[in-house]
Amino acid sequence: MTAPPESLAAEILREALALVGDPGSFRTIVVEDHGRAGLLGFTGSPSFHLDGRDLLPTGQPPSLACRLYPGVLGHLQGVPAVLDLTRALLAATPGMRGQLVDDGGARP
Repeated sequence: MTAPPESLAAEILREALALVGDPGSFRTIVVEDHGRAGLLGFTGSPSFHLDGRDLLPTGQPPSLACRLYPGVLGHLQGVPAVLDLTRALLAATPGMRGQLVDDGGARP
């Protein structure tokens, strides 16, 4: 049995936090409508935000769509690679200050 996408996203975020040396806490936000997606700059599920900024921006408009990330050998997958998220965390905030947010899965 596979983990639900939001659980897998949280697991990957925890791994990335551990790799950057911050056991950090995060909160999950469920985005259920287009208005909230626009306010949050939410471009699909799962998304990872730090201080209101998408850590792995797509350049796409706000959406309740499922989000795909590049995986091994160019295959798309439903969550980012731990290494990609770790690099984004390190690039976003040296010292890992701020609150991390995992959207937990949009509900169309």
